[in-house]
Amino acid sequence: MMRTARSVLWQVPEMIGCLHERLGSWEEAEFVRLVPRLRLALADLTPRECDQIARAVAERAGVKRLEIAVSGKFTAEDMTLAVDINRRVAGTLKRDGLADWSREGGAHAQ
Repeated sequence: MMRTARSVLWQVPEMIGCLHERLGSWEEAEFVRLVPRLRLALADLTPRECDQIARAVAERAGVKRLEIAVSGKFTAEDMTLAVDINRRVAGTLKRDGLADWSREGGAHAQ
């Protein structure tokens, strides 16, 4: 479908819902493992199409303001490491009873 009717990915709410549910059902480790395949699946999309999909997915997820970080400085390995660090920090915060504090903005919210 991505080769023949790409616009369905951002124009049909049911498709966005299906993708959202599917990706959301994966454990973080599974998602990270599949990121290279997801990148390949989306590689034929134009930057504008990627942006339209990102906005549709963000809207579905309840994101009020979508900020897309762009940097050519980081490799895929850098991003994998960042995700791993984030997972470890989140685990430590949860273990220490600070998970809710971090979601509310922590010290930045004061």
